[in-house]
This record gives sequence, C-alpha cells and structure tokens, in this order.
Amino acid sequence: MSESILKSVLEEKYSKEFDVYSNAPNHFFSIRHKRKMKTIFAKSLAAKNNIKLNKRFATLLVAIVFLAVLSITAVAMAIAGFLSKEHSDNTELFAINYENAPTEIEGIYYLSELPIGFEVYSLTQTEVRVTTTYYNQYEDKYIIFSQHTKYGFNTHIDNEQGEMTDTTVNGYVGLYYTNNKCHIILWDDKDYIFELTSELSKTETENLAKSTKMQKQ
Repeated sequence: MSESILKSVLEEKYSKEFDVYSNAPNHFFSIRHKRKMKTIFAKSLAAKNNIKLNKRFATLLVAIVFLAVLSITAVAMAIAGFLSKEHSDNTELFAINYENAPTEIEGIYYLSELPIGFEVYSLTQTEVRVTTTYYNQYEDKYIIFSQHTKYGFNTHIDNEQGEMTDTTVNGYVGLYYTNNKCHIILWDDKDYIFELTSELSKTETENLAKSTKMQKQ
C-alpha cells in the first residue's frame, strides 16, 4: 500500500470518529443544577464585596482597636487635648476625638506669615500627613510644619530634656514643648492635628502657629 493511499484511509477513519463528537446534541442543565450554581455565585460575590470594606470604616476600626489595646497595655492619660502614653524617656501622643475627622488629607495648610529669610526647603505628602520644611540659609535655621490626620497621628516628645505646658492656638487647645534647642506646638482643630517645630523664640513660634491657613483650591 502506497503512502498516499494509507494517508487517505486514515484521514477518512479519523473524520468519521470525530464527526460523532462534533454532531453531539446540545446539553441542557437541569433547573436544580442552575439553582445550585446561582446560589454558589451569589455567595462568592457577597464574600468579595465584604472584603472591600469602606475605607473610612476600616480606618476607624483600626483606631478603635488600637486605642483599646493601648488602654490595656499602658496607662493612658489626657493632656492638652491629646491622649498620652508615658515611656521612660519620652511621651507618646495620640489624638482623642476622631468624630467627623477626615481619614485623608483633603486640604493642605501652610504658614502664611514667614519670618524674613525663610523659604520652602522641602514638602512631603502622603494620604495622612503633609510636612513642609522652611529654611533660612543665612541664619541656618529650620521651621518644620506638619499636618496630620487624626488616624495617622502619632508622635514622641522628649520628656527628659524639656517641659510641656498647655497652650491655645486660634481658640483651639494645644500643647507647648520647649528644650534648649527648639520649640514645638501641637494643636487639634477638630479636623487635623498640626505640629510646628522651630528654632525661633517662643513668641515667634506662637505667632507662626496662629498664621496657619489652608491653601485655596
């Protein structure tokens, strides 16, 4: 038998065998099967949606759990509008009132009345914090101004080299700290927490804090 005849015979044989499958009748799933599959897909979709938690709720939940853990593991005290946790060499500060506070930075604030010679040196921004550094190259002095969301706020203040007292900034209760190197003022305006650090005098630092304004959109 020649090679061409053998090839023709095999092609005809395979063609007949595969025609059986290509001409198979369409399959129809039973109503019972369709109901089961519908239930499975519904549960899968619900599970997927549950994973996508509302971001604000998720952040709030983390804050609640964190504060609960804090209250159990250490003695927490309220000081000048902040929740404080004392360590051996520093005081750790957190926000207290989270009601209606933004979970992300929605409007950026700045210092509207800078002393002569100071210019913006750097600006870093995340979803929960904006930090602007001002620098005077002639006097080699810095001013650092940070805007925090309450959910992202956490700072440490040295309690060995300086002292803390209450203060007010534009009618809001705040915290004033000073040591031999700098002055720090922190305050909560109900939406954000602001942190101002400067190498200027106390009066100049207080005036800077009062000059805080939000940038126009």
